[in-house]
Amino acid sequence: MRTLNKTFNNVSLQYAQRGIDRMGSTCIVDVSGMSVGSVSALHTLGTWAGAIITIKQSNSMAGPWTALSGVSTLTLASPSTGQFSIGYQYIMAEITTGEAAESSASISFNAKE
Repeated sequence: MRTLNKTFNNVSLQYAQRGIDRMGSTCIVDVSGMSVGSVSALHTLGTWAGAIITIKQSNSMAGPWTALSGVSTLTLASPSTGQFSIGYQYIMAEITTGEAAESSASISFNAKE
């Protein structure tokens, strides 16, 4: 059984934007051929009070991107989506509500056939 594990470290939670890690990589993962997945976030810097990370899916890197059905947002109180069925080629983390000050998290994508 094939698995996929990808972590983006120090993703800024300060601004509403697509998740971007400290290396400048956008938090998009190709999950082609995978059937189930999960996404989780670990707070790593600053204060995480109101930031919301929305997990979205698309069949094209250009979009359109839609929120996962079911649990699609990560917050400090609920930092994991739990397991979900994968029906698209790509999944992405987008910061939909930013923090008032510098803050970051590591975001991990996990999938399996």
